[in-house]
Amino acid sequence: MTTDTGYVTITDDCIVCDACITECPLGAITNENGKVIVETTKCVLWTCCANVINNAPCVSVCPVSAIVKG
Repeated sequence: MTTDTGYVTITDDCIVCDACITECPLGAITNENGKVIVETTKCVLWTCCANVINNAPCVSVCPVSAIVKG
């Protein structure tokens, strides 16, 4: 269960393929020591990706659906 945080969350299903990193237009997703994280101070899902919320760039590119709006 997730709460509405205004940004995306990477779930434990992430396979660290890094596809989402290049898709984020704000550079809010990074790989730190083999773990993909969302920098919540940079992710502005509701303003940046509001027009495509059901298919935000980072969400749509994830091969295992490990990115959810949070």
